[in-house]
Amino acid sequence: MDVWPYAEGVFAPDTFLQMWKWLAEEGMMRTVFYEGTRPMTLPALVRYFDPILNPGRLLLLVTAKNGEGAGFSWVDHVKPDITAYASTFFRRRFWGPAVMEANRIALDYMFSVYRLVRVYGITPARNRMAIAHAQRLGFRLLAMAPDMLDYHGIPATAAVLMLSRDDFRNGGF
Repeated sequence: MDVWPYAEGVFAPDTFLQMWKWLAEEGMMRTVFYEGTRPMTLPALVRYFDPILNPGRLLLLVTAKNGEGAGFSWVDHVKPDITAYASTFFRRRFWGPAVMEANRIALDYMFSVYRLVRVYGITPARNRMAIAHAQRLGFRLLAMAPDMLDYHGIPATAAVLMLSRDDFRNGGF
């Protein structure tokens, strides 16, 4: 797997269209972007990742070695030398070792380039698969926060997870 920071002009003009199609094909539009009562639209996806509208958001595109798009990760509230919040989406056929490899590359990038001390993950508590995946990467479950999230317009409990740079680098997970 290869992980690439998104840069306009470097990637094909239809990059966001392809990402939107992956989400739709996988039936995961409302699973990945669960806030609010309406599904994510293509224009909303473009706005979501627009670096002018969201300067603290970094998009990382993931490809298989053959160049096929595998998924993407994004990191919010990037504060160099401090912290960020990570999210991820992968097409189902890449789930398993490939996703673990891509997420480790993305985390290494964030810890090295942005010198982050910690990366947090926040997901609906009902998403047991995401929680288990994060824990396999070394994230520790810090808390279950009641009514922290908007899940399809309804308050939902959030699982708050954290991975420190030291734990990531020392394999302390």
